[in-house]
Amino acid sequence: MSTGLKELEARAMRLPPEDRERLARRLFKSLSDDTSDPEWEKEIAQRIQQIKNGTAEFRSIEEVFAEVAERTT
Repeated sequence: MSTGLKELEARAMRLPPEDRERLARRLFKSLSDDTSDPEWEKEIAQRIQQIKNGTAEFRSIEEVFAEVAERTT
């Protein structure tokens, strides 16, 4: 990760939650096409709500990669 990107990420993380959500949505939309799947939109909305409610379960990237590696071997 470049220094500029690290700085930008650090600045973004200091934003209020509502602004971070708006930024995340805009960034995500910039990566997807206009034919986004309504089911994914529903899933994303549910996950955002879980984060806001404090009911989301978080795992480290290491845990996720280990699980993927285990499934593929």
